[in-house]
Amino acid sequence: MNALRVIHPYKTEGVWVFEDEAVGLVQEPFVSGADTVIDGWWPPSPGPSRASP
Repeated sequence: MNALRVIHPYKTEGVWVFEDEAVGLVQEPFVSGADTVIDGWWPPSPGPSRASP
């Protein structure tokens, strides 16, 4: 069976992280350069560091 999970990344203390309550992940950091890719996609924001979905 195929499944698609949606996460909402946000930046905290300069690190991109996400949470997934279903599996108990809290502020799980992105690894292997994924944070660099997100930086390229996500426009800079002058407001709070938590990104809106």
